[in-house]
Amino acid sequence: KGRLKKVRASTQPQFALLVGEAGIGKSRLLFEFLRHIDSRPAIVRWRQGRCPAYGDGLTFWPLGEIVKEQLGVTDSDNVAAIEVKLARALAGEDDGEWLTARLRPLLSLKSPAASRDENFAAWRRFVELVAVDSPAVVVFEDLHWASEATLAFLEYLLAELRGAPLLVVGTSRTELLSARPDLDQRLSAAVGSGRIVRIDLEPLTELETQT
Repeated sequence: KGRLKKVRASTQPQFALLVGEAGIGKSRLLFEFLRHIDSRPAIVRWRQGRCPAYGDGLTFWPLGEIVKEQLGVTDSDNVAAIEVKLARALAGEDDGEWLTARLRPLLSLKSPAASRDENFAAWRRFVELVAVDSPAVVVFEDLHWASEATLAFLEYLLAELRGAPLLVVGTSRTELLSARPDLDQRLSAAVGSGRIVRIDLEPLTELETQT
């Protein structure tokens, strides 16, 4: 809630990572945060994607879910319907043609290949557009199952995202950082710089569970 308050006050992005064992309450905490937002009169857009535990072709699955939610794409939409919604969402944008080409792969649509740097730049721009007319919360859930490419994109956002009223939230089990000391080190440096807050969820005490 404090990070969201900073977003509203400064119109600058903030980042938060929730870390805890399976079943400790990461999803519940997100639910309560969303309920808090919904109880307030000010509009805050909420977009959320989950990293799946298994499956093929899921490299950027959570980002694809966020794009679909923003565009209003449903599982029943055919290719033509998806293309209409994509064009409508980017109508009037100066870089709309470029963004359209780079977002198409996230929607399982054909598009010319591009470098990772170009894709990341376009996707960052899209994330900024999520908050173009109101503050927004963008959630990447279950990062312990994320692809290396998704983690790389989130590190890119942490370094490059500027000038947008966005709160980017990630959730992860502890094994993500224990298995990746390099990532843990970079995260610690980012926490020290103030760009991100890390919230480690601990089990409730016996006293806390009784109140």
